[in-house]
Amino acid sequence: MQNHNSHDLQALTLQLSAVSDHLKQASSAAVAHSEQAAQRLGQAGQRLAADTSLAAQKVVQAVQQEAQTALSTGLAQPLSVCEQKLQDSARQIAQAAASLQAMQQQAIQVQRLWFWKVGVLVFGACLLAVLASTWMVWRNTRDLQRIDYNRKVLTAISAGDLNLCGKELCARVTAKTAPVQTPQGYFVRVGAGS
Repeated sequence: MQNHNSHDLQALTLQLSAVSDHLKQASSAAVAHSEQAAQRLGQAGQRLAADTSLAAQKVVQAVQQEAQTALSTGLAQPLSVCEQKLQDSARQIAQAAASLQAMQQQAIQVQRLWFWKVGVLVFGACLLAVLASTWMVWRNTRDLQRIDYNRKVLTAISAGDLNLCGKELCARVTAKTAPVQTPQGYFVRVGAGS
Protein backbone atom coordinates (compact mmCIF):
# COMPACT_ATOMS: atom_id res chain seq x y z
CA MET A 1 0.00 0.00 0.00
CA GLN A 2 2.85 2.37 0.83
CA ASN A 3 4.49 1.49 -2.46
CA HIS A 4 1.28 2.34 -4.34
CA ASN A 5 0.89 5.69 -2.48
CA SER A 6 4.53 6.51 -3.10
CA HIS A 7 4.01 5.78 -6.80
CA ASP A 8 0.91 8.06 -6.82
CA LEU A 9 2.88 10.82 -5.11
CA GLN A 10 5.69 10.53 -7.65
CA ALA A 11 3.17 10.64 -10.51
CA LEU A 12 1.53 13.75 -9.05
CA THR A 13 4.92 15.39 -8.65
CA LEU A 14 5.77 14.63 -12.29
CA GLN A 15 2.41 16.03 -13.42
CA LEU A 16 2.96 19.22 -11.40
CA SER A 17 6.42 19.58 -12.90
CA ALA A 18 5.03 19.14 -16.43
CA VAL A 19 2.32 21.77 -15.81
CA SER A 20 4.93 24.15 -14.40
CA ASP A 21 7.24 23.62 -17.40
CA HIS A 22 4.35 24.18 -19.80
CA LEU A 23 3.36 27.44 -18.07
CA LYS A 24 6.98 28.63 -18.11
CA GLN A 25 7.22 27.93 -21.85
CA ALA A 26 3.92 29.70 -22.54
CA SER A 27 5.02 32.69 -20.45
CA SER A 28 8.39 32.85 -22.24
CA ALA A 29 6.69 32.69 -25.63
CA ALA A 30 4.28 35.49 -24.68
CA VAL A 31 7.14 37.69 -23.43
CA ALA A 32 9.17 37.03 -26.60
CA HIS A 33 6.15 37.82 -28.75
CA SER A 34 5.50 41.08 -26.88
CA GLU A 35 9.17 42.07 -27.18
CA GLN A 36 9.04 41.46 -30.94
CA ALA A 37 5.84 43.50 -31.21
CA ALA A 38 7.43 46.32 -29.19
CA GLN A 39 10.47 46.30 -31.48
CA ARG A 40 8.24 46.42 -34.55
CA LEU A 41 6.22 49.29 -33.06
CA GLY A 42 9.43 51.12 -32.14
CA GLN A 43 10.76 50.69 -35.67
CA ALA A 44 7.43 51.87 -37.11
CA GLY A 45 7.61 54.95 -34.86
CA GLN A 46 11.15 55.67 -36.01
CA ARG A 47 10.11 55.28 -39.66
CA LEU A 48 7.13 57.53 -39.00
CA ALA A 49 9.37 60.22 -37.47
CA ALA A 50 11.82 59.92 -40.38
CA ASP A 51 8.96 60.13 -42.91
CA THR A 52 7.58 63.20 -41.12
CA SER A 53 10.95 64.89 -41.20
CA LEU A 54 11.45 64.01 -44.87
CA ALA A 55 7.95 65.28 -45.78
CA ALA A 56 8.58 68.54 -43.93
CA GLN A 57 11.91 68.98 -45.75
CA LYS A 58 10.24 68.34 -49.12
CA VAL A 59 7.49 70.85 -48.37
CA VAL A 60 10.06 73.45 -47.30
CA GLN A 61 12.05 72.80 -50.49
CA ALA A 62 8.88 73.09 -52.59
CA VAL A 63 8.01 76.37 -50.87
CA GLN A 64 11.55 77.67 -51.45
CA GLN A 65 11.41 76.62 -55.11
CA GLU A 66 8.00 78.26 -55.48
CA ALA A 67 9.34 81.43 -53.90
CA GLN A 68 12.41 81.41 -56.17
CA THR A 69 10.18 80.82 -59.21
CA ALA A 70 7.95 83.70 -58.17
CA LEU A 71 10.96 85.98 -57.70
CA SER A 72 12.59 84.88 -60.97
CA THR A 73 9.47 85.55 -63.00
CA GLY A 74 9.64 88.97 -61.61
CA LEU A 75 6.79 91.17 -60.87
CA ALA A 76 4.52 89.38 -63.34
CA GLN A 77 2.47 87.99 -60.56
CA PRO A 78 1.15 90.25 -57.92
CA LEU A 79 2.65 89.91 -54.47
CA SER A 80 -0.71 88.82 -52.96
CA VAL A 81 -0.79 85.64 -55.09
CA CYS A 82 2.66 84.63 -53.76
CA GLU A 83 1.56 85.35 -50.24
CA GLN A 84 -1.57 83.23 -50.75
CA LYS A 85 0.53 80.32 -52.08
CA LEU A 86 2.86 80.58 -49.09
CA GLN A 87 -0.10 80.50 -46.71
CA ASP A 88 -1.58 77.48 -48.54
CA SER A 89 1.77 75.70 -48.34
CA ALA A 90 2.08 76.49 -44.64
CA ARG A 91 -1.45 75.19 -44.07
CA GLN A 92 -0.64 71.96 -45.93
CA ILE A 93 2.52 71.52 -43.88
CA ALA A 94 0.54 71.97 -40.65
CA GLN A 95 -2.11 69.46 -41.78
CA ALA A 96 0.54 66.88 -42.76
CA ALA A 97 2.34 67.33 -39.43
CA ALA A 98 -0.96 66.97 -37.52
CA SER A 99 -1.90 63.78 -39.37
CA LEU A 100 1.56 62.30 -38.78
CA GLN A 101 1.32 63.24 -35.11
CA ALA A 102 -2.08 61.50 -34.89
CA MET A 103 -0.64 58.37 -36.52
CA GLN A 104 2.24 58.35 -34.05
CA GLN A 105 -0.20 58.70 -31.11
CA GLN A 106 -2.24 55.77 -32.45
CA ALA A 107 0.90 53.63 -32.69
CA ILE A 108 1.78 54.50 -29.09
CA GLN A 109 -1.76 53.62 -27.91
CA VAL A 110 -1.64 50.28 -29.74
CA GLN A 111 1.73 49.52 -28.14
CA ARG A 112 0.42 50.35 -24.64
CA LEU A 113 -2.68 48.22 -25.20
CA TRP A 114 -0.53 45.30 -26.37
CA PHE A 115 1.71 45.49 -23.30
CA TRP A 116 -1.35 45.63 -21.05
CA LYS A 117 -2.87 42.52 -22.66
CA VAL A 118 0.40 40.59 -22.44
CA GLY A 119 0.75 41.60 -18.79
CA VAL A 120 -2.74 40.33 -17.99
CA LEU A 121 -2.02 37.08 -19.84
CA VAL A 122 1.24 36.50 -17.95
CA PHE A 123 -0.43 37.37 -14.63
CA GLY A 124 -3.29 34.97 -15.38
CA ALA A 125 -0.88 32.18 -16.26
CA CYS A 126 1.06 32.77 -13.04
CA LEU A 127 -2.14 32.84 -10.99
CA LEU A 128 -3.27 29.60 -12.60
CA ALA A 129 0.10 28.00 -11.81
CA VAL A 130 -0.12 29.14 -8.17
CA LEU A 131 -3.68 27.83 -7.81
CA ALA A 132 -2.77 24.50 -9.41
CA SER A 133 0.28 24.19 -7.17
CA THR A 134 -1.75 25.05 -4.06
CA TRP A 135 -4.37 22.46 -4.94
CA MET A 136 -1.68 19.82 -5.57
CA VAL A 137 0.02 20.60 -2.25
CA TRP A 138 -3.32 20.41 -0.40
CA ARG A 139 -4.18 17.10 -2.04
CA ASN A 140 -0.72 15.64 -1.39
CA THR A 141 -0.83 16.80 2.25
CA ARG A 142 -4.18 15.07 2.69
CA ASP A 143 -2.78 11.90 1.09
CA LEU A 144 0.28 12.04 3.33
CA GLN A 145 -1.94 12.36 6.42
CA ARG A 146 -3.95 9.33 5.33
CA ILE A 147 -0.73 7.39 4.68
CA ASP A 148 0.60 8.38 8.11
CA TYR A 149 -2.64 7.23 9.77
CA ASN A 150 -2.48 3.91 7.93
CA ARG A 151 1.17 3.54 8.94
CA LYS A 152 0.23 4.04 12.60
CA VAL A 153 -2.53 1.44 12.35
CA LEU A 154 -0.16 -1.03 10.68
CA THR A 155 2.47 -0.36 13.36
CA ALA A 156 -0.11 -1.08 16.09
CA ILE A 157 -1.17 -4.27 14.31
CA SER A 158 2.41 -5.44 13.84
CA ALA A 159 3.24 -4.63 17.49
CA GLY A 160 0.29 -6.76 18.56
CA ASP A 161 -1.61 -3.85 20.09
CA LEU A 162 -4.52 -4.38 17.63
CA ASN A 163 -5.86 -7.77 16.58
CA LEU A 164 -8.92 -9.31 15.05
CA CYS A 165 -10.94 -11.25 17.57
CA GLY A 166 -13.30 -13.17 15.34
CA LYS A 167 -15.02 -10.46 13.31
CA GLU A 168 -14.25 -7.62 15.72
CA LEU A 169 -11.17 -5.50 16.37
CA CYS A 170 -9.52 -6.00 19.74
CA ALA A 171 -7.00 -3.74 21.50
CA ARG A 172 -4.44 -4.77 24.10
CA VAL A 173 -4.61 -2.50 27.16
CA THR A 174 -2.94 -2.45 30.52
CA ALA A 175 -4.46 -1.76 33.90
CA LYS A 176 -2.90 1.70 34.08
CA THR A 177 -4.28 2.79 30.69
CA ALA A 178 -6.52 5.82 31.18
CA PRO A 179 -9.55 6.29 28.92
CA VAL A 180 -9.63 9.39 26.66
CA GLN A 181 -12.93 11.20 26.16
CA THR A 182 -13.77 12.30 22.57
CA PRO A 183 -17.03 13.49 20.96
CA GLN A 184 -17.56 9.89 19.77
CA GLY A 185 -17.21 8.45 23.31
CA TYR A 186 -14.47 7.03 25.54
CA PHE A 187 -11.44 5.36 24.01
CA VAL A 188 -8.29 3.73 25.35
CA ARG A 189 -4.92 4.60 23.86
CA VAL A 190 -3.10 1.54 22.57
CA GLY A 191 0.57 0.98 21.88
CA ALA A 192 3.94 1.11 23.51
CA GLY A 193 3.22 4.51 25.09
CA SER A 194 0.05 3.35 26.91
